[in-house]
Amino acid sequence: MKYIIICLILASVLAQQEPLKPVWAPTWSQDFVEYFNVTNQIYANVGTYQYNAPSNSSRLSRSNGKQDPFCIGYLNYNTTSAPCEHLTVNNTRWMYYPDEDNCCYCCNAEQGCGILKPDWLQGATFLGLEEVYGTPAFYWVMYEGPNKPNYVWETTEANPLERSLLKIARNNYQEVYIQNQIRRDIQNITLPASCSYQNKCGAKCAVFRGETVTQAM
Repeated sequence: MKYIIICLILASVLAQQEPLKPVWAPTWSQDFVEYFNVTNQIYANVGTYQYNAPSNSSRLSRSNGKQDPFCIGYLNYNTTSAPCEHLTVNNTRWMYYPDEDNCCYCCNAEQGCGILKPDWLQGATFLGLEEVYGTPAFYWVMYEGPNKPNYVWETTEANPLERSLLKIARNNYQEVYIQNQIRRDIQNITLPASCSYQNKCGAKCAVFRGETVTQAM
């Protein structure tokens, strides 16, 4: 039965050449399992991506930020394992460490740190139909620059706004999204009181700000 469904989807895709380009729904939240490959050693985290385009905000939460090049640039978080969140509110990205209520300023939208726009994949190239853990998927690639591909797998609804993420892979890591954990109604994303422009993140955040890179501040 699964083979028949995949064949029908493939026939539909071939009939229209390729599906409509991906467009994200305006609000959603979805859990994922994440895998980092560091010198052939695999590190796994769990997390949640919360997206709210109408309010120009997003939250990317990881159970452990030690392998995240943005999370390791504040205090001693480059040597310890701790939950870390990318909070993007009003065109500004912050790194938040909920266990200790620490927060630092990362970068702003003009520096490349705003939220992803709903149509950020409009320039993607369709690579075909694949299967992700038993689910038929549209498979796309979007290049941020030379040798910087973003591979995206999504469900196969005809209307892009009805699709959901299945997997994202970039460089040395991938996020596998859990289908029964997607939520369309989400709460507003607000900044903790501990977030202050006086506390600046180093590491990858400093690179985006055009400053000298430091691992801890």
